[in-house]
Amino acid sequence: MKKKHIFIIIGVIIGIIAAILTFTVLKDLGEEKKLKQEIDEVVDLLDFENLKMTEIEAKLNRTVTNNDYKIVEKAIKQYLSDSFNVMMEFTEILNDEQLTNILTAENYKQDGKEFTNTKKYISETKSKLENIKNEYQNLLTEDKIMSYINNKNLDSYYIDIYKDQTIPEKEDLEDQSVQNSIDDLINLLNTSSKIIDFLIQNKTEWIIEKDQILFKNNNLIDEYNRLLSGIQELDEL
Repeated sequence: MKKKHIFIIIGVIIGIIAAILTFTVLKDLGEEKKLKQEIDEVVDLLDFENLKMTEIEAKLNRTVTNNDYKIVEKAIKQYLSDSFNVMMEFTEILNDEQLTNILTAENYKQDGKEFTNTKKYISETKSKLENIKNEYQNLLTEDKIMSYINNKNLDSYYIDIYKDQTIPEKEDLEDQSVQNSIDDLINLLNTSSKIIDFLIQNKTEWIIEKDQILFKNNNLIDEYNRLLSGIQELDEL
């Protein structure tokens, strides 16, 4: 009888352990599901054609998971936040009215004929774009991505979850559309700078009349139009 009681007790203990393990596994699966759903929702919000800044900031600044999943969630969101901020810097430049006003009669009147502010703006904007491009490319490297999760004392299981959510697919790495867009804008600024330099060099040979630039001889008109054609070629790319 004593042996029977011992076996019963052992069976009960095994049952309790199994129940605890089952509960733990189910709880972990629930946390993992919450994590993936949360990240999917954040990524869906990062639509640059329809940005909802309040919602984006709210989701990036909150956590919905617990324990080790919370550490993973914070790391993913910090990476996404840094990536988003880099792209927002680029978007702000694209939407800057000063960019589209460089080669307008209004700017020629306001900042000509030395174009001090225009030259400064072009130089500073090109520098910003180069930094944005470098930061963007760096954010795609595995070393940079993993820097957000390194030294967190996490098991490989959680590291793999993090990598699954952040490491780009091969086709994403091969996509150069963002870098090309930045390069196009830098080329636009370079061409604009040539036109501004031309106007500075020939500052006594042109005037603004009725919101149009007028040159004193046809050779200068031809050269100005030739330089402008470089802008049109960029627009067609």
